[in-house]
Amino acid sequence: MYNSTKAEYTDESIKKAYEDNDIGDRIVQRINELANNRKSIVVFVPTVEEAKRIAAKLPSAVAIYGDMPVK
Repeated sequence: MYNSTKAEYTDESIKKAYEDNDIGDRIVQRINELANNRKSIVVFVPTVEEAKRIAAKLPSAVAIYGDMPVK
């Protein structure tokens, strides 16, 4: 995927756009709106830290990522 200058997006530019547009809180709000009508919802976010932050805001959410500790 390329940006308007035909250069690839960087991790930093994706993070900035995500934060500038308050996407994390908008995801939480939308999940809360849909939760009663859904058995499960899968969300993909740009970083593990953001996945953990969103999971902490939702009562039954779990952040799943590649190098998470095995129980």
